[in-house]
Amino acid sequence: MIFNGYDETMVAGLALGADGSVGSTFNFMLPHYKLIFDTFRGGDTAKALEMQVKANNIMEALCSVGLSPAIKYVLRTQGIAAGEARRPFLPLTEEQKKYIDDVIRDNLITGPEE
Repeated sequence: MIFNGYDETMVAGLALGADGSVGSTFNFMLPHYKLIFDTFRGGDTAKALEMQVKANNIMEALCSVGLSPAIKYVLRTQGIAAGEARRPFLPLTEEQKKYIDDVIRDNLITGPEE
């Protein structure tokens, strides 16, 4: 079995024959990535790519403020006690949290009806 890494390249990995993917944002975006996987496997590559772009928008936002602190922040907003990122990572500012919240609101797909 072959698994693709890097969340941002899931569709590309599937197109090249990967059996699945692993990624750090799967911790809070599993329904989104499951829809990408199922849509791709169902033959709708264009729709899968659209969803991949939305996932990549989220990843870009997370990386811009610090991936580990951002992932832990999102997990906490979902009720998961993920704690804070350790030093040398810095806590997110309120402005950064709002930015992440806005990007997730505009891009995260949680079910097939979206």
